[in-house]
Parts: sequence; structure tokens; C-alpha cells
Amino acid sequence: MDDRTFRNAMGKFATGVTVVTTEFQGEVKGMTANAFMSVSLDPKLVVASIGHKA
Repeated sequence: MDDRTFRNAMGKFATGVTVVTTEFQGEVKGMTANAFMSVSLDPKLVVASIGHKA
């Protein structure tokens, strides 16, 4: 993904709350994160903040 596409995607989040999903060994898991934000362009990093009791 080029830098502009990454920036455009990160700019679409109006609030920090989002649903984070992943697939591992054919099983899909999801949860809400109370904060989601980009950290850097090089390397491309994001942070998903998850509550301690989640």
C-alpha cells in the first residue's frame, strides 16, 4: 500500500472506536477497540487500544 492510500484510509475514521477483526487458522475473531489511530507512515503502523478488562 502506498503512503497516500494509507493516509486516505486513516483519514476516514471520524472517531477512535472501531471493530478490529483478524483471521487465524481459518477462524475469524473480532472485538471493539476504544481507540484506533495511525502511528507512522514508514513503517506503516496503527495502534488499537483495548481496555484492560476486555
